[in-house]
Amino acid sequence: MSGYDRLRRAQAGAPSCTSKGEPIREIEIAAHWLATPLSSEAIHTAARQIRQRATPHDPRHIRAARAQLVFYELRSLEAKVARADAQARGASAQPIRDLKTAVWAAPLRTDSYAFELLLDTIQRLRHGARDPLDIPTDLIDRAPNVGRSHAQRMVRSMLEELRRLHPGFYCANVITYLPMTEVSSEDAQITAPAPEELLISREDTQLARQTLTLLIAGQPTLRSKEHYRNLLRGISATVPPDGSQLLTWVTRMFGIDKHAAESFVRKLIHLACLAGLDWLAKQCV
Repeated sequence: MSGYDRLRRAQAGAPSCTSKGEPIREIEIAAHWLATPLSSEAIHTAARQIRQRATPHDPRHIRAARAQLVFYELRSLEAKVARADAQARGASAQPIRDLKTAVWAAPLRTDSYAFELLLDTIQRLRHGARDPLDIPTDLIDRAPNVGRSHAQRMVRSMLEELRRLHPGFYCANVITYLPMTEVSSEDAQITAPAPEELLISREDTQLARQTLTLLIAGQPTLRSKEHYRNLLRGISATVPPDGSQLLTWVTRMFGIDKHAAESFVRKLIHLACLAGLDWLAKQCV
């Protein structure tokens, strides 16, 4: 709405100015056009034109109004939403600036390439990346003799150092952006897990989900896919089946003895807990 505020001020005789102190020309043009007598039909037509894509035949006042009320507003919208979201999470509005200038972050800046990797990780997480170790190839290629595994170790080390130097900043700008992390920054500061712990946990979850998906979907060699689906549906149910009845059903359907059935069910329950019971229940519908 800042574009409309500038337009209202211009109409009131207090036009917004550039950094050089000059009035913003596009605001002046739009304000001058609005000051002329206009029919309601002309205003509705202009409003429709402003919302549409630009054409070479647009009048000057339409081009000016579109630039100030639509183009510039939308161009900065993503950044504004990202800052608002970060502040709602308790994160820094400009974490990159803070890491580059804060005294407490000085130890992170001793290795320029490792620091660049850290900045890239923070930015990727803020823009929705799910894996902090999914480093862009072009960034890895910038440093000689640095492969992907080496770069990933550097990211892990930098995240661990960030956690040690400033747990609050780490929780707000790393933890709260990682998938499957539902913890407030205040609570996370008390028991903030190390980056390695988070990565291992997520890798375990992904592996568990891949394994269960294979069992549920079935392969030509897995003739008992319906048995797996029914069993996993029971494990992930809001009210799980009775243990003894479940073991009896497993021994009959899978053709194994009770001891093997107990071990088998324990392993499936472990996988189900790693994958997430809510996630598993949706897969078994």
